[in-house]
Amino acid sequence: MLESIKSLFATAPVMAWSIVWVLVAAVVIAVMWEKVRWWWMNTWMSFPVIGKIARYAKDTNEAQGHENWLKSERALCMEYKQFVPAMSVHEYNESVEYLVLAGDNGRRHMPGWLWPIIMLMVFVEAMGFSYVLAGFTIPGASENVQQYGAYGIAFLISGLLIFLTHFSGHELYRNSKINESRSEWQQAGRKRELKSETVPLSKPQNIDADYPEYTRRINRIGTSVASYKVSIGTAILVALIAIGATYVRGQVLEKMLTAEVVSQTTKIESQAAASSDGLDMSEVSLPAADQASDNNAQVKAIDDSTSNDRHGGWVTFIILAIIFSALQALGIYFGFHWGFAGQNSDMAFKAIGSGKFGSYHGVTNYYNYVADAAQAKMEELQQRMMEYISNSGTSSRQAGKHTFRDFMREEREIEEAADKPTVRTPVATPAAVDAPLDLVTALRQIESLGNKDDKKIFIGTLPESLQLEVKASLKAAKENEKAKAAKLDEELEDLL
Repeated sequence: MLESIKSLFATAPVMAWSIVWVLVAAVVIAVMWEKVRWWWMNTWMSFPVIGKIARYAKDTNEAQGHENWLKSERALCMEYKQFVPAMSVHEYNESVEYLVLAGDNGRRHMPGWLWPIIMLMVFVEAMGFSYVLAGFTIPGASENVQQYGAYGIAFLISGLLIFLTHFSGHELYRNSKINESRSEWQQAGRKRELKSETVPLSKPQNIDADYPEYTRRINRIGTSVASYKVSIGTAILVALIAIGATYVRGQVLEKMLTAEVVSQTTKIESQAAASSDGLDMSEVSLPAADQASDNNAQVKAIDDSTSNDRHGGWVTFIILAIIFSALQALGIYFGFHWGFAGQNSDMAFKAIGSGKFGSYHGVTNYYNYVADAAQAKMEELQQRMMEYISNSGTSSRQAGKHTFRDFMREEREIEEAADKPTVRTPVATPAAVDAPLDLVTALRQIESLGNKDDKKIFIGTLPESLQLEVKASLKAAKENEKAKAAKLDEELEDLL
C-alpha cells in the first residue's frame, strides 16, 4: 500500500495532493456540518442573480390558506425554520431530567474528527496482516490482484472491528450503570423493586418520582440484567484474529527462511562439488579436509543467521499482535467513554442541541440569533419584491406585512391545532406569544380566561407532562387559599 501511495505521488503529484485535500475537506465538512450548512444557506440566499432571494423576488403569488402572506415570504421563512430549536422550556427541562436520571448527564457522542483517525489506525494495522492472508485466500494470483485482495480484506476486518469494539464499549458502560444500580438496591436492603416500568422520553419524567434513584435509572435504561454478549464475542474475535494472523505470519516466515537455507546450502554444495572435480578455477583449491571444514562453517553461519531471523521475526509478530489488541482495547474505551446508557438518552441529547446549549437561556439566545438573521433576509426579499412590483406593475399585492416571528407564531398555532384537532378553542384565548410555552406562561394564560369551561379546555390542549404540573400548581394554590381563609376565620372568631 505504501509503495502504491509513493508511486502515485511520484507519477501524478497534482492528482495525489488533490485527493488529499478533498479528503481533508470532507472530514472538516463532516465535523462542522451544521456551521457549514448555515453558512452555505445564508450565502446562497443572497447570491447575486441566481440566489434564492433574487428568484423569490419575482414570485408575487399569494400563499394559499395564509392571509396576506406571499409564497416567496413563506418559502424563505421555511428555509430558516429548520435551524430553529423547536422546544419549550418544559421540553428542555424534561430532556435534561431524563439524562440526569439515566446517569448520562454530561456525556456526549464521540467527536466526529476522531472517527477517521481510529478508522485509519485500524485499517493500517489490518493491512499489516491482510496482505499475508491474501496469499492464502487468493492462491496463485498475481502481485497486483493480491494487493487489491489485501485492501478488500483490510477494509472488511477493520470495519467489522471498529463497530464491534465501539458497541462493546457501549455495552460495558450500560452494564456498569446497571451493576451500580443493582449494588445500590442491595445496599438499601431490596425493600422496593429494582425496576418498576420502562420510562421513555415521551412520558412525564416525574411519573416514577416516588421511587429511589437507582430504580429511576433502571427504568430509563430499560433492563435490570447486564448482558455481555457483544463484549465476549468481540474479545473472542480479536483473540482469534491476533493469534491467527501471528500464526500465518510465522508460517510465511518459516517458508521464506527454509527456502533461503535450501538455496544457500545448495549453492555451497555446488561449489564444493565443482572444487572437488577441479572445475573451480576462481581460487586455489583447498585440501579435502579443509574444504569440508570450510563448508561446515558456512552452513553453521547460515543456520545461525536463520535462527536470528526466526527469533527476531517471531518477536516482531508478537509485538504487532500486542499493538493490534491494544488498538482494539482503545476502540472499546472510546465506546465506553462516549455514548449513553438510557434507551432515549440519544434523543434527549439531540433535543437539547447535542451539547450546544448549556441551559434554556442558550436556546432562546440561539433562537433570537436565527430569527434576527432570517428577518434581515426577509426584509431584503420584501424590499426587492416591492421594487419588482413597482417596476413591472403586474401586481397590486404588497410585501412587508409580516415578520419571521409572525411566521413562527402561526406555525406553532397550526402544529398545536393539528395535535388537538377535536378540542374546542376557548373563546377568550390570550394573544399568542413568540416565546415557547412553559408553566408560568400557561398559568398566566389560564388566569386570563374568565370561563371555567374555557380553562378546562385550555388545560386539555397542553402536553401531558405540563398538564400535571399545571394541575398540581392550581391544587396547591387552592389549598393555600383555603388555609388563608381558615386562618382568617379563626382570627375573626378571636376578635368576636
